[in-house]
Amino acid sequence: LSPEDMLVHLCIHLYNHGYENTFVLRGLCDISGILRHYEAEIDWKLLGDELMKHGIEKQVHSMLYLAREFYDLKESSLPLISLNQADHRFLKILEKSLADQGNGSINLHLLKSMVFDTFLQKARYLLPQIFPSREEMAKRYPVSPSSKMIFFYYLLHPFHLMAKYGKSAVEILRTRAGKNGRE
Repeated sequence: LSPEDMLVHLCIHLYNHGYENTFVLRGLCDISGILRHYEAEIDWKLLGDELMKHGIEKQVHSMLYLAREFYDLKESSLPLISLNQADHRFLKILEKSLADQGNGSINLHLLKSMVFDTFLQKARYLLPQIFPSREEMAKRYPVSPSSKMIFFYYLLHPFHLMAKYGKSAVEILRTRAGKNGRE
């Protein structure tokens, strides 16, 4: 892979799968290592064009921003990449999660829902997470997918999610309200 492809792969993989503290730090370390090692070889214009072509600027810029912040990269390591395009609400919550070091849980799906702009897009993404398939519910609760008892667990599941992730949901809403107040 080219350095640009490695960067995109690492950033997208971390963005999609890396929300546990140790995984985030390791992923950011890998990104900063690529940036330092291939600094002179990276074609930033090509990278920027590819990100725009595939609509993944926000995801990659967010991870590059975090790598810069956590691993103290020089500004010159990230030319032609607008870190202003990073999703700063997403970053603030992820940074808080890293700082908490496990004192609270943050839900991957709640965090990822922040990249959607409209309520409808967020709802389309979150509803299948809140109300998964019968088979998925049977993996989480002691019930058969064909049992009528599964409907009880469908009622119970949102309460379990709120008990486990309510604190991070409130933090996301608070961060969102703070952003709206500044606009």
